[in-house]
Amino acid sequence: MRTVFCCDQLNDFDIHGWACIDDEAVKADPGIQQSMVELRAGGTLIGQRRRSIARPDVDAVVGQAGANKGYNMPVLPLVAVCAVIGKGASNGLTMSFAGIDFGLAENPPGMTDLSGYRTLRLATPGWPFIISDVWFATDNELRMRIDAVTPSLGAAPPYTVRFFQPEIFSSARPLPIGESIVNSGGMAFLSPFLRNPFLPLLMTVSTADGEILCMDAIPFPSLCRGGAHHAELLALSAGRGYIQDLQVISDALLREIWSNAETPPGAAISGLNIDLTGATGAERIFSPFVLQWLIMVLGLRVTAVAAKDHVPANPNALDLALHNAGLTGSASAGSRGEGLTLTIPSDGLPALSGLMSRRLMPRYGSSYSAFITTSAVVDTPTWYVAMPPLPAWLSGLQPRGSVTPYPMLYRDGGKIRKAGASNDGSSMAMAIRFVDDMFRSAETRIFPVAPDVAAGLIGAATSAPELSERSVSVIVSVRNGALFFCDLLASLAGQTIAPALEIIVVDNRSAPSERHAIEAAARELFADRHTILDHDSHFNHSAQTNKGAAAAQGKILCVIDSDIVLHDPRTLETLVAAAADPHVATAGCMVLEGQPGKTGGIRFRSAGIFPGGLTFGGRPKVSYSEPDCGAILGLATYPVAANSFALAAMRKDVWHLVNGLAEDRLPVDHNDIDFCIRAIDAGLTNVCTTVVAAYHVGRATRGSEFDAFAAEHLTPVTLARILSGSMVLRRIS
Repeated sequence: MRTVFCCDQLNDFDIHGWACIDDEAVKADPGIQQSMVELRAGGTLIGQRRRSIARPDVDAVVGQAGANKGYNMPVLPLVAVCAVIGKGASNGLTMSFAGIDFGLAENPPGMTDLSGYRTLRLATPGWPFIISDVWFATDNELRMRIDAVTPSLGAAPPYTVRFFQPEIFSSARPLPIGESIVNSGGMAFLSPFLRNPFLPLLMTVSTADGEILCMDAIPFPSLCRGGAHHAELLALSAGRGYIQDLQVISDALLREIWSNAETPPGAAISGLNIDLTGATGAERIFSPFVLQWLIMVLGLRVTAVAAKDHVPANPNALDLALHNAGLTGSASAGSRGEGLTLTIPSDGLPALSGLMSRRLMPRYGSSYSAFITTSAVVDTPTWYVAMPPLPAWLSGLQPRGSVTPYPMLYRDGGKIRKAGASNDGSSMAMAIRFVDDMFRSAETRIFPVAPDVAAGLIGAATSAPELSERSVSVIVSVRNGALFFCDLLASLAGQTIAPALEIIVVDNRSAPSERHAIEAAARELFADRHTILDHDSHFNHSAQTNKGAAAAQGKILCVIDSDIVLHDPRTLETLVAAAADPHVATAGCMVLEGQPGKTGGIRFRSAGIFPGGLTFGGRPKVSYSEPDCGAILGLATYPVAANSFALAAMRKDVWHLVNGLAEDRLPVDHNDIDFCIRAIDAGLTNVCTTVVAAYHVGRATRGSEFDAFAAEHLTPVTLARILSGSMVLRRIS
């Protein structure tokens, strides 16, 4: 008769998850009691024990009081590894104790209960040594720094540390991948070379005579510093410290995939689509290690989304990568059933949070998802990008021929199951995007899309209504600055939609000579398609813009500073196409400052205004920021809290709906933010695109003083609408 137990404590030393074997043959034969009892998993020797123990708690259940009760083994880390690779208690690897084979399902529930298990126990005091740091030295070499080598459980160093990873093709048995000797003393380094940097790592620590002391696991090595998912670790960090974050986040992911009666069956995501638009085949997602992990270990269906027309791409990138990984014909197998499908760009990688989730079930047919950006060259995570719930119309405003930069979740091919259900979105990151920012230059900032690419840079441009004469009114406030104003007019005259423009100039007490130059330039370039209005009072950007809007004939208004230069002739066409969408309040684009060849060169200034910080002391208050979105999103059109009215377009009916700019409350600063917030309150969305850029080359026309009243322009209801209607960016490094 053989009985297996799970014990939590041994001599006040925490070894949660050790299996105790009570075997009649062991008790009857003293010689067997002193022999080594082996723990094998899938035929691989994991460790062995000699020491027998007396357990009063076991006496109360079985056997003779005071008799030796066999052997104990720290098996729970092995159970954790089995859970990660999809081999749970019901279909786990066959284990062998003392020559007796059995599966995990044959044992008491406590032996397989991961709810209280903690990973990286060797990183806490009380063990033979402490792992004080762990990181990737190369793509596959994991390096550990250990400190404080001390005698443990009566066994003195040296200790033998062995490393195992599962074999994923012929079976899931653990295979040894290396071992190291740890002697007494201070700091030392261990350097296991991983078969696959995404597979869980099992570690055992044994005495010099081969008796196992403890077992530990790193279930998700790619979370370690230098690993592919380290950006996700930083995004989820609560500032506990690197090792502590690694432990806590690994434990949370492990508990999510641990199957019990209270968790939904199966993982939420069952399929992965890779958008091949712009793919070269050298991206991380096509690595054999990644594909083997996704398909053979996680059981995902991995397929490709056809590249968009007229876009350089390698349509065979996935097929070739599958062949190189030895997975030809396996991509569509999938063992996760019918769940959600995640679509990511080829420069992305699925995040562990989404891959391990059982509860991620949006009600809507498709959903935009949060993601993380990081450098493709060095391990420097940059931004966590939280997406609001967005309808399908946003896809029509994306740059033509470019990959959609947002991960998306689909269910049943995007069909809506529940009528009237809202698009939930997800707050957890679904993907990590590896952005190559090493080759960003003034040239790529100035022309994000090459100047020889045909007009119609966003999808909506192909279906936008045809523009007639004076259908777009450009409103410019000026006060002197004729030189800059003339440059602006020249750039407006060079726009692809120049015949549809009317120019409305609101002059604020310019000097006679400056006024003459302004009028002459307007007559020369726009003949009878210009109007000059006077604002004979103190500077009030809101009042001046309202006056120009009242005189405008166009259905589309474009508010622009007098020192902007539209170097790209496709700029206004792009903004007008976006603003024409009935869901859009305002449309903006990337704005640069500085001048080529001057001190500082070309610098980023704005590409939409985002919620910055939140304060709830007293009245709710939000600050705003203008991060460099070109580095975050690449080419994209995205929702923002507001657009800078240094350059923004909107329909005239939106202007009337929002009642223009608040000239009494906000004469100078924050009037654009105020306008856009009121548009959000009306149910509209502000969008910005990085497909085109414009110069803001001179001194800003608007004032720069801080307006405390504008900064506190919030109510709790408005705050909720702002956060639900724009992306929220959080810098993580």
